Amino acid sequence: MEPEKSRWDLTLLFKNEESVNKSLHELLKIKNDISIYRGKLAGKEALLDLLRVYERESRQLEKLYSYAHLYYDADLASSKASDLFQRAHNLFLDFRTKTAWMRPELLSLDASYLVEVSSDPEFAPYKFMLEKIVREKKHTLSEREEEIFSEMQSPLEVSQNVFTLLNNVNFVFNDATDSDGQKHPLTHATRIMHRNSADPKLRQTSYTNYLQRYSDHGHAMSELLAGHVRGQWVQAKLRGFSSCLEARLYSDKIDSAIYKTLLEEVHVGLPVLHDYIALKKKMLGKDELYPYDLAAPLGVANEKRYSYDEAVEIVLEALSPMDEEYRAVLKDGLCNKRWVDRYERPGKKSGAYSWIGYDAEPYILLNFAGDIRNVLTLAHEAGHSMHTYLSKKQTYFDATYPIFLGEIASTFHENMVNDYLIRHAESRSEKIALLISKLEDMRNTFFRQAMFAEFELWMHEEIEKRETLSFDTMRSRYRALNKAYFGPALTTDDLLGAEYLIVPHFYRDYYVYQYATGIAASTWLYKRVKEDALFLPRYRAFLESGGKMYPTDLLETLGLDLKSKQPYREFVAEFKMYVDLLKKELDEKPSV
Repeated sequence: MEPEKSRWDLTLLFKNEESVNKSLHELLKIKNDISIYRGKLAGKEALLDLLRVYERESRQLEKLYSYAHLYYDADLASSKASDLFQRAHNLFLDFRTKTAWMRPELLSLDASYLVEVSSDPEFAPYKFMLEKIVREKKHTLSEREEEIFSEMQSPLEVSQNVFTLLNNVNFVFNDATDSDGQKHPLTHATRIMHRNSADPKLRQTSYTNYLQRYSDHGHAMSELLAGHVRGQWVQAKLRGFSSCLEARLYSDKIDSAIYKTLLEEVHVGLPVLHDYIALKKKMLGKDELYPYDLAAPLGVANEKRYSYDEAVEIVLEALSPMDEEYRAVLKDGLCNKRWVDRYERPGKKSGAYSWIGYDAEPYILLNFAGDIRNVLTLAHEAGHSMHTYLSKKQTYFDATYPIFLGEIASTFHENMVNDYLIRHAESRSEKIALLISKLEDMRNTFFRQAMFAEFELWMHEEIEKRETLSFDTMRSRYRALNKAYFGPALTTDDLLGAEYLIVPHFYRDYYVYQYATGIAASTWLYKRVKEDALFLPRYRAFLESGGKMYPTDLLETLGLDLKSKQPYREFVAEFKMYVDLLKKELDEKPSV
């Protein structure tokens, strides 16, 4: 039986079931607490009282929702967990509906009045929130329309909910088979292990059996995704946006030029990726390089195994340049306070994430299986968790940082761990394996996520042009993008075209591009840290800033402009440097 210490400790949120039920009942009273201020916000005292009540009840609801969500993700097949999550989710939707009047009423007030009150020291915890509300005035609807929008959210989430159930509960995969005919269980987690296997038969059958399950349901799953995109476009139009991209980026004041510059610069850098893919093909001695060969060990199997405790030790050692308090907090969370639900089990949510909640620990979901990728995933999620932990130096509404910033902290950790592992390689073969791991990390986080971002932009633009998205058109476009990104050395197949069906982030609009901008930004920042250790306190101050400023404004305080070509070109140059290091270890001539 899995030991208790390997699962997260949710008693840090609620001590027992009785306290959970008490919170549920208290939250049912929210309507009266909030509604008594309706129509009274022109009075400064009433406005301040409302904001304080709203903050208190938002935190109470967030805490309950955190517990219910984490409890459910630990066992998606549990009817008890499902019921609690649904009740908490309904409370969240109900709260959003009952407070939908606040934004329109605030926006009905003179902007000068809101500016005046926000300058009052008593309003300091709400100043930036009020500023953002005023900025969104032209895209905020009437009170009744906002209530309707709020009521619409539950049915609009059906596509994502169905995908989640299919992906995590309903889909069971046929076993993969190795070259000796031995069968291997195929799950979301073991697929990643099989993908890195030195056995080509195991890689091929894992790839085929995994994607075939999705392809068999390709028409239905494509309609789920297309329906989600159509729903987002309807909402964007009704709010007066010209595109889904504009609607998604507006709240964080992110210039769409960042998205476009990213894609343009990725294409400029594709010859370097093509060179790397051609090198992989040569190292594998393949006449044809197939998608299931992309993560194959190049000449030496990277089969070193790590326990969870060993992974934690590596991460903490790699982070030694960070200050002592930073590392002590992280060690306590990973080892003692049980932030982490560590291992895969039936019914548990697949993948990995770090939870964001002001009154919750920064919990981490893993499906740790012991390979090098799992070590780096731990580092990645720990980066998120430390960002969340440090951001709590801000007040409640200023603490939550946008995802646009979150992917910087996570990939900054990965950069440090990769560098540490390469420096401490015990043999040439291990160093080669680690260089490949580093290159794969860079390829997957920058180039692959940019490819996803380009596909996502295409999907939305097709809907915005009133074109039809179908399984056939979507898999054709996705396969074409793979050809463009990976170059002539890769032989694509029909099954690869269905890979877009497995990407859960497509149900979180314009999310994936932030992985690419995040790693470009973290690479830029890490380079400055390596050049000047005095930059580290500035980086920590960035983490502690949470969401108190618009994200690009905050990055500019560090001298980083993601609208410029520089950070992307520096990233591609670093990728090329690692390709050349790999060639050197292999006695290959570096590319010009």
